[in-house]
Amino acid sequence: TVSSVEIKNVVAPVVGATPSAVFTTSDDRYTVSNIEWYNNTLDRKMHTGDIFLPGNSYSVIFTLNAKSGYSFPTYPTNLTAKINGKNATLVNYTGSSIAIKYTFDTLAGTLPATEIKTVTVNGIADPVAGQAPDTTGTPGDSSYHIGSINWNPTTTQFKAGASYTVEITLVPANGYKFNVESAKIGYRNAKIESKSADKVVISYNYWVNPFIDIREYDVEPTPGNPNGVPNRYYVFIKYCYLNKLFYGISDTTFAPDATMTRAMFVTVLGRLAGVDVASYKTDKFKDVDQKALYAPYVAWATQNNIVQGYTDGNFGPDDPVTREQMCELIRRYAVYANIPLKYTERAIAFTDASKISDYAKAAVSIFEQAGVALPRPNKTDFDPKENAMRKEIAEMLILFMMKYMND
Repeated sequence: TVSSVEIKNVVAPVVGATPSAVFTTSDDRYTVSNIEWYNNTLDRKMHTGDIFLPGNSYSVIFTLNAKSGYSFPTYPTNLTAKINGKNATLVNYTGSSIAIKYTFDTLAGTLPATEIKTVTVNGIADPVAGQAPDTTGTPGDSSYHIGSINWNPTTTQFKAGASYTVEITLVPANGYKFNVESAKIGYRNAKIESKSADKVVISYNYWVNPFIDIREYDVEPTPGNPNGVPNRYYVFIKYCYLNKLFYGISDTTFAPDATMTRAMFVTVLGRLAGVDVASYKTDKFKDVDQKALYAPYVAWATQNNIVQGYTDGNFGPDDPVTREQMCELIRRYAVYANIPLKYTERAIAFTDASKISDYAKAAVSIFEQAGVALPRPNKTDFDPKENAMRKEIAEMLILFMMKYMND
């Protein structure tokens, strides 16, 4: 029976240091395990990365396990325990193990809090339709902890096409304070909702993308390439969808490279304007079905000089919209909506500016200067006569809204 034990190499608390996680003993009758440190002043267990603070009292509790052939007394009076030569307290004991507690003197001194300027939360799974929200995560380092993770709107199962915001509350570890300037959730830049020295709330808005043919990244982020390669059009498609301007060609297909017809384009502009469809009807065009979804939007657009039909009495609802027409129709929408469009008289920067039709030159120039009309990827041409793709219309509409309608 082991009647006395002593651990001599316990590193006493030092202001600014972290607790010792390993104790060893030269006594071959028992082993050491389950080392836990407690801040008696704050009445809580210490976390990994916590440091010893001045003015605080600390205790350590650990277990000694008897090796084969040895045992401990089952009565505390029959055993003495020492830590670094000083008497310790037995808090639990069996024949095979004992738990020992030792309380150190209150620490003196001062310690300025270390500022945390950047916070990261990893491990939050992106929302997927049909799955439950992820309420677990891992702080980027041990200088702060996760206080809570909440999703808004509250749901038990994500819905395709919906938007959800995760809000994460962070609290600093002992010896740290927040002075946060930037935040990330995974690889994404997070919004700092509120911050103080002892609490930071960050958030990120997710879209449960319903489409299989458009992704947020062309090249997914990795630890070696944390920014990845974002898809140029994803965010614009997202906001067109969320603003109910236009959706996919099916529940799961957006068709980003497909063209958009004149009928669909005026429908999109009408939705942007909040048109009351019950107020608009027309039988002016031979090829416009009055029962069609787009019919009242055609009436609205033609009555407000945003677009006109052809001289043969047709509207051409199925004709595709070109890139220069896209600019001109949005310019006319701005006139209708009393949105001032300021620009400087100068040459259009696109290398194929000479190919732009006279009627569209002012519109292309206005939006090129405003950063709303952009060249196609890896080009300096505007391709004015090419048909506008759905993803390109989404891009220009959202850039237009951000530039001129963001009030």
